[in-house]
Amino acid sequence: MANRTITQAKSPVRPPGQSKNRALTIALLTTGAIDPNNQAIWAGVEAAARDSGVNLICYPGRLLRSPVEFESQRNVIYRMVDPQTVDGFVVMGGLNAWLNLDETYAFLRKFHPRPIVTTGIVLEGFPGVTVDNYHGMYEVIDHLITVHNRRQIAFIRGQAGHQEAMDRYQAYLDVLTAHDIPVDPRLVYQGNFKESGGVQGAKAFLARQVPFDSLVAASDNMAIGAMKTLQAHGLRIPADVAIAGLNGEEQGAVINPPLTTAPLHFFEQAYQATLMTLALLDGKPVPAKVVLPTSIVVRQSCGCADPLVTHAEAVPHTEKLDSFTTEIRMLDKLVFGDMDSQLQIPMDEPVRRIFPKLLRAFLNECRGTVEGEFLRFFGETIQQTALTNDAFPRWHDIISILRQFAISQLTDTVSRLRIENLVQQVRIVIGESARRQNAYLVLQADEKLHILSEISQSLSVIATIAELTDVLERSLLLLNIPTCYLFMYEDPANLDGRARFIYAYENHRRLFFDLHGETIPAKQLLPADLLTPAHRHSLVVEPLFFRDDPLGYIIFQADPQEEAICEILGGQISASLKRTLLTEGNIRLFDEAVKARKAAEEADKMKSRFLSTVSHELRTPLSLIVGTIEMQLREDADGDIPLPDRYRQDLVNIRSGAQHLNRLISDVLDLASSQAGQLRLYRQRLRMADVLADVIPLGEAMAREKGLAWHADIPKDLPLIWGDHTRLQQVALNLISNAVKFTQSGTISLWAEIGKNQLLIAISDTGMGIPAADQTDIFDEFYQSERTTDRGFTGMGLGLAISRRLIETHGGQIGVLSSGSDSAGSTVYFSLPILAWPDEKTGPSVERPKTVVVLTEQVGESHPVYDHLAARGYQVELVHVDDSANWLAPIVLSPPGALVLDQEPAGERGWELMRILRENLPTQDIPIVFYTLSEALDQGAILELDYLIKPLSAPALARTLSRQGIMADECADERRILVVDDDPGILDLHTRLLNKLAPRCHVVQARNGREALAIMAERRPDLVLLDLMMPIMDGFDVLRAMREQESTRSVPVIVLTAQLLTAQDMNRLRQGVATVLTKGLLTKTEMLGQIEDVLGRNKHLATEMQQVVRRIMAYIHEHFAQSISRSELAARVGLSDRYLTQCFRQETGLTPIKYLNRYRLRQARTLLEQGEMTITDVALAVGFSDSSYFARVFRDEVGISPRDYQRGEVPPDFDLNTPN
Repeated sequence: MANRTITQAKSPVRPPGQSKNRALTIALLTTGAIDPNNQAIWAGVEAAARDSGVNLICYPGRLLRSPVEFESQRNVIYRMVDPQTVDGFVVMGGLNAWLNLDETYAFLRKFHPRPIVTTGIVLEGFPGVTVDNYHGMYEVIDHLITVHNRRQIAFIRGQAGHQEAMDRYQAYLDVLTAHDIPVDPRLVYQGNFKESGGVQGAKAFLARQVPFDSLVAASDNMAIGAMKTLQAHGLRIPADVAIAGLNGEEQGAVINPPLTTAPLHFFEQAYQATLMTLALLDGKPVPAKVVLPTSIVVRQSCGCADPLVTHAEAVPHTEKLDSFTTEIRMLDKLVFGDMDSQLQIPMDEPVRRIFPKLLRAFLNECRGTVEGEFLRFFGETIQQTALTNDAFPRWHDIISILRQFAISQLTDTVSRLRIENLVQQVRIVIGESARRQNAYLVLQADEKLHILSEISQSLSVIATIAELTDVLERSLLLLNIPTCYLFMYEDPANLDGRARFIYAYENHRRLFFDLHGETIPAKQLLPADLLTPAHRHSLVVEPLFFRDDPLGYIIFQADPQEEAICEILGGQISASLKRTLLTEGNIRLFDEAVKARKAAEEADKMKSRFLSTVSHELRTPLSLIVGTIEMQLREDADGDIPLPDRYRQDLVNIRSGAQHLNRLISDVLDLASSQAGQLRLYRQRLRMADVLADVIPLGEAMAREKGLAWHADIPKDLPLIWGDHTRLQQVALNLISNAVKFTQSGTISLWAEIGKNQLLIAISDTGMGIPAADQTDIFDEFYQSERTTDRGFTGMGLGLAISRRLIETHGGQIGVLSSGSDSAGSTVYFSLPILAWPDEKTGPSVERPKTVVVLTEQVGESHPVYDHLAARGYQVELVHVDDSANWLAPIVLSPPGALVLDQEPAGERGWELMRILRENLPTQDIPIVFYTLSEALDQGAILELDYLIKPLSAPALARTLSRQGIMADECADERRILVVDDDPGILDLHTRLLNKLAPRCHVVQARNGREALAIMAERRPDLVLLDLMMPIMDGFDVLRAMREQESTRSVPVIVLTAQLLTAQDMNRLRQGVATVLTKGLLTKTEMLGQIEDVLGRNKHLATEMQQVVRRIMAYIHEHFAQSISRSELAARVGLSDRYLTQCFRQETGLTPIKYLNRYRLRQARTLLEQGEMTITDVALAVGFSDSSYFARVFRDEVGISPRDYQRGEVPPDFDLNTPN
């Protein structure tokens, strides 16, 4: 090694096609951190690029076409290399380990026309730098034979097809031949250049049971693996087996025993290859092949002693030197030897640069002219060189040479002792420096391991790209990585496409600029703005991928020593990025699902609103037609306005047509409701005989009207079913109507049959029959066969379709039996599951007209409403409502006189219960009251609400008025009924109906919600008939406004609607009920009193005496501020003063005047609490004409004066005991 000086390359010229906006750039293609020699190669290229002032981009992949799972995915990085981005290439030879020659050439040609120089291999047409593998291997094996007399030498070969591996194996064969040692195939194993290959090779030799006294591997990795395996089997190294390798890897120097090897000078190869690449770019010729010499490094694994120990032995130097310069020159040669002219690499440059000054200090110390200078200066020097390769062993060697020289030149004992002491001190300094350096490196490695662990944990919990970049920024700061850029592929399936700029970090700080989110061609790596010629850069590109999924890439500015850190960090980011993308994808899918659900819900709402609107728009005029006709026919029947026979029949025909139209509208709406998922069934235990009992006369009337015979055979003892009474009647009538329609003569029959676990209902006719081809299709919507159309039958084809949906929703089946022949007729049937057979528990309905049922979810032995009503003489039954109990069936089977529901059942089940009760004849007149009560807060509220479906019929309206205590022959003149509807025709029709049914009541009209509230503000009505669907202010808002005003809070309301109540409408009604009930505007006493007041209007529940008292109490509540006498009260109900007082005492325990005063005092107390009126004004406002009398009564009843009460004094126990 004659010459190790570096020749600085000339400033390179710009190759054709290179952008003027960037500096010259070299690309290094390596196998990454998986190869322990890669760091030395990267360091060599980086050193040459730095010394030459050019940029470097390192592309660390894996072995091309690697069979290791997912390992080859890193090789996507090679696809990102763009000849337009870089100017020349240095390619590590190990890349092609799994490629044949043709495949290797094909890979390299991708980077044409840029110059390429290889390391480790030399290919024709591509200049390369390699080492003398053959002679290095030859020297190692020859050493074992000649020095240690080992002749049974096992050999682990390198990877098959690899040129360097073949050279090394050939050296093995030639050495054995040269020493007349026969080649034993059993002592040869095919390895893989990895430690695992050495492990497998050693196990193979042991298994073959062929004696061997030494083992040589084609790489240090395999030699180390073999050494560990043999030691694990109890063999001593080198006593039993001598071991040697090739490569000169760092691990071989620290293993026990240290490995004898021949270094391959990877740093020097890479450095030389880089200079050759730059020379090619400069237009200069370079050798086709540069071979660097290598020689054995003897350590202990072969059996040799430690060279440091050997060199420490003093060997007298006989030559006496007189010249100081001559001494320095000779020691320089002893320390550094002859420089090889081909190794122009400054491996010992830091040491050599310091050595002359250090040597002068040592020689002065030897002569005794200066004392302590060398030791001080050496302590400083060793710290400066601590990071160079083999620094501490090298210094031991240097000190041994200096000691040998000094002892040979010094003759007196004192001087020699001084030198020996100095050398011992220096060796202690070396040892302590080595210990500290190793401890520092261990701590640094532990710190980085801890940092990487923390980074991994942080990255494992992120959910967004923004969180990922925040963690990445902290990671870069902790790992002291100055620069980083993150990109994601715009389309991972197209790696030649574009990449999206995600994150930038330069000079230890995050950059924020407009490029974020922008895309660039992925092969360009970085935007041109970041690759300015003014600043040299050395970057490593790490591919981001997860298994088979490429994600993007991340670019670091890092030293070769940080290669493993960059690769680990890239892997962590890849896993986190994949998880983040999956999370964001799931979030996106969830959001899309939520949006889709909202869209579907919105569509359902639109369907629901459409159905509601269509129902309203179609049924409102129909209500007017039917209602007007029924009114005229009723007036004719009553003799009020007689009609001519012809007009009467016309009206009957019109009513029949309108009823038919109403059924068609119902069918269309039912079908649409079913398709929208809003077709509801209100099921209960039913006797099918009772259901069909109402159908039979209607069916008979339809048949007789067409001149057909009618026959019904329905046994009375049919089993029970679980179904919707109204819907099953609708199905039966649809089937009968269909049979009548297609039958010209003969008979219509309705019959029932009991099957196995099912009940069969059938309608037979003697009509035209149904062909087999049509028997399935007739149940489809809007289906009409050509046969029926040709014969003049028309219709919408909805009845059978609706019937099928209703029966299937009941869990049953529907079908048809027919031969298809004319006059053979057909039978349409449906079956329903049997619930139970009649027994004593399910006997006939038993009415309980004197009983009040209180429905509650409150669990406990006592219940305030139950207790209060029972104490007042009512027959009360307390029913606990829950999801498991069948609480509804007993109520329907045995209807009570009234129902009182607390808030929970009212909100969730009240409307279902109300609908069922109103659609069953025995339960139509049951009053229903909703209430809520908090005993702890002494607050409660009640709500009396009812509803009717338009078109209103006179009987239904009469029953509803009766439930409100309004009888045609009993209504007093002052009773007011407010009718609210936006349709003038309907408004007039309802007014006429009310005038007919309650002629003595005063009926007031309002055309919208605001007008209704204004009328109620002037005078409180006794009953409100309220349409839901109105402009300006609809019925829902009117209800809410009424409940917010004390004067209208207790006014009974009957909701009128010509529409199907949608789920949204039902929710609004429930919310309205809940809003009213949760306001708690009444005390417990007042709330219980109002419940009793409502129940008192029921003629079955209240006696005549109770009804009289209730009427007087209601009058007092409305007119308490006026002057009222006992005689006036008695006259209003047609009783004597004495009898009225007797009735009042019996029912309330108070006289009428006492009750009036207490009610007035309750109102006065409220006004006093407000503090806005004087005592006199309060007295006058509540009906007292004398303030002194008011003060006396107030003190007697409340316990303190009005003034004290107004000041906030608390009265003693005060209970007005006013039953409201």
